[in-house]
Amino acid sequence: MQTMRQSRPNRTYAFGALKPILVGCLLRVRACLAALRDALDAIVRSRCRIQPGRSYPRARRVKPHAHSNYKLCC
Repeated sequence: MQTMRQSRPNRTYAFGALKPILVGCLLRVRACLAALRDALDAIVRSRCRIQPGRSYPRARRVKPHAHSNYKLCC
């Protein structure tokens, strides 16, 4: 298995896996707590490998002037 520095959880997959069982887990329903264990195991199995050197600065862009966007043109 990969170490913690080489991989990280796929957050999109984790949110999707946890969303259906979230309310039951907050209410501590037993069936949902068992589903939580299964979801956490699936999240651990779906870790993404970290690729060094993938980050780059964002391109600068001109922001629109919000103060004039919604004015009436009468």
